[in-house]
Amino acid sequence: MGSWRSMMGEINRPQEWNNTIQLMRGLFPRWTVSPEQLEVWRLMFGMHNPDWLREAIQLVYTRYSSDDPKPKWLVQAFKEIKAGYQGIPLDESVAASQQQQSMCHISEMEMAEAQADQERMHRAVAAWDNDQRIEWADKFKKRFPVFATRNDSSKFDTWSRAFAGFVYCLREMDMAVSGSITQ
Repeated sequence: MGSWRSMMGEINRPQEWNNTIQLMRGLFPRWTVSPEQLEVWRLMFGMHNPDWLREAIQLVYTRYSSDDPKPKWLVQAFKEIKAGYQGIPLDESVAASQQQQSMCHISEMEMAEAQADQERMHRAVAAWDNDQRIEWADKFKKRFPVFATRNDSSKFDTWSRAFAGFVYCLREMDMAVSGSITQ
């Protein structure tokens, strides 16, 4: 359990608030507040997670050079600390950046999968006997003449990985269709 929880799992709010004020006075020795101001601070921050609040106070101390911390600084610092613990983006640019990174990662994974599929299909076509390769390549080129000039059906070493994949898929589809017709 965290340092701010008792044996029963409950937060001792008065004790934690005292610890927080002690930290504030230690980091900002010239900080002077009236009892009314201190009550406003307590109302604003007293119900926050005490550990996160103290981290936010330390962040304010390192970020701003002032004898008196401002509540608005602590509000912002607490948002940042809380977001860090909860994994929440702080603004749209961070969210957009995270989404972009995620999309790039997905694209890289899809690209790797597509390359692995092309390799697998190329190896499968390479394992066919030469007459089968030529027959299926000619069928593909007859259906899709745009590939007729780029890949020589009789010379497998001239085939692109994409062409080998197309030939493989044509054969698989034709075999699946003819198999479903005969059943």
